[in-house]
Amino acid sequence: MMLSLDELLNRYGAERINLAIQPLYIADGEEPLDPGRYVINASVNDAELWESLTNDEQNLLYTAHLDTLFDTKDLLNSLFDINEPEGGFEIPD
Repeated sequence: MMLSLDELLNRYGAERINLAIQPLYIADGEEPLDPGRYVINASVNDAELWESLTNDEQNLLYTAHLDTLFDTKDLLNSLFDINEPEGGFEIPD
């Protein structure tokens, strides 16, 4: 049986699952430019949800979390590709 995120969305609600897969960054105390460690919120902020999941369901949430993390970093990196127009930005009156 193939697990689907839709099954977890139906069981727990989209808002709760969405919160659960959001990256939570934790400072690691190393150099300022070193990437921080991160965990998924489900294991920290919603222990009840995390503990109620099977190993396969936890892996499914973790995979969704990694996709979210990748999308967020990809978006952040693409913001650096935006070129400021010559003469700067104009603010409308």
